[in-house]
Amino acid sequence: MRVALLAPLTAGTAVALRRSRGTRGDADGRRPPALPLFVVGFLAMILLRSSGLLGTAVLDWAAVAQHLVLVSALFGLGAAANLSTLAGTSGRRMLVLGVASWGVVAGLSYAGVLLTAR
Repeated sequence: MRVALLAPLTAGTAVALRRSRGTRGDADGRRPPALPLFVVGFLAMILLRSSGLLGTAVLDWAAVAQHLVLVSALFGLGAAANLSTLAGTSGRRMLVLGVASWGVVAGLSYAGVLLTAR
């Protein structure tokens, strides 16, 4: 449900941007679409998956493809990161903030696991 509600949130943001920019649009004069195409595709895939038309073999293949695409995207992000540049531009305060955020998320996740395991 949380992910499905991203569609109306995205549409609302796009409408707000269209209103704030008026008729002038972006720097090149284009206005953002009311609902981006990827959101339409995402909703279509939700409906297709929920319809029951897809067999187990297709869903199993899609799960493998999903993992491969996610791993590829994460590899691409990691390969593009340069630690020395990142350390030079962000500084120690950002590193501390990142580690602290990671610690909070990890701690809360572990607490959630412990609570649900009982």
